[in-house]
Amino acid sequence: LNKSIQSALNQTFTEIEIIIVDDNKPDTEARILTEKIVKKYIKLSKKIIYLKHSKNKNGAAARNTGISIAKGKYISFLDSDDEYAPDRIEKCYTIMEQSTAKDAGVYTGCIFKRNGKTYNVNSKVNEGNFMLETLACTFMFSTGSNIFVRKNVIDELNGFDDSFSRHQDYEFLVRLFENYNLKAISEVLVLKNDENLNLPSVKKMI
Repeated sequence: LNKSIQSALNQTFTEIEIIIVDDNKPDTEARILTEKIVKKYIKLSKKIIYLKHSKNKNGAAARNTGISIAKGKYISFLDSDDEYAPDRIEKCYTIMEQSTAKDAGVYTGCIFKRNGKTYNVNSKVNEGNFMLETLACTFMFSTGSNIFVRKNVIDELNGFDDSFSRHQDYEFLVRLFENYNLKAISEVLVLKNDENLNLPSVKKMI
């Protein structure tokens, strides 16, 4: 979480707001630790807005909470264990400002790390419409932290479906691709720390 917040604060594009949504249960050690970390950064930056759920809801609900108060023209998602390259927001913003209304957003290359070691790099990203690939769960957008989308498109789609406890990003993109395309930047601008700490059992997933 420290690295995630720091990567947002280190962006070369400075006209941003950083909305942190805490989905931990209020009486848990995770909530206490999260509050401690976030309060440290609140003292350092006025860009940070900290919102706390009264109970654990899920990732889709947390994103919708952040979206509901966001004032920006674009929304860029960042999971607590992922990081941005310093120029990611600037490059995503620049390409979207030059795109057509048919382009809902942009995604970039991504590097995957586990236990501090790189195990995969995905820089072969293409622009277009990936409805079929998304339905087949083969669209390599790499992570939910790699979605940079127009706020008006998210509002039009009514955000994320919070009945999805997992794979809410795929579900959201399916609806996005019904009417829109994605631009692509073939540079590695997102780091995914894939520690697989929050995976349910196979039985629960089924």
